[in-house]
Amino acid sequence: EYANHWIIIRGVAFVAGVPENELPYTKINHVPNQPDNPSPANGETNVDINPTLRWQSSDPDGDTLTYDVYFGTTTNPPLVASDLPVASYNPGTLEYGTTYYWKVVAKDAYGGIAVSSLWHFTTQSEPSIPSPPKPPGGGDNLQ
Repeated sequence: EYANHWIIIRGVAFVAGVPENELPYTKINHVPNQPDNPSPANGETNVDINPTLRWQSSDPDGDTLTYDVYFGTTTNPPLVASDLPVASYNPGTLEYGTTYYWKVVAKDAYGGIAVSSLWHFTTQSEPSIPSPPKPPGGGDNLQ
């Protein structure tokens, strides 16, 4: 009879007390691929103040992934969303002319994680409000 206590060590499942070659089933878990291909692109400037952050990630085992997103104005951005089921996040309306930093952690159900690089982008400058047109002749007095 086989023991029924599973332990995951470095992504490999073992049954306690039973040699690996005698197991009826062994699941070897590979960590997800590192999230990449960010949008907005790393270093992009003039980004709209209402962006949707997007990235790509996959799992070599075909496992379903969830994502944690870290986002803010410092190079060590805080966690802003956990266990997202899709590879996108909407941070809401951002400030004009500001640099934002972000990274993503991809996770599978077996404890495998992969952390993206730290990405950054800068939002567009605040639009200027045009001056009202001057009346013909350049005068400021209206009659």
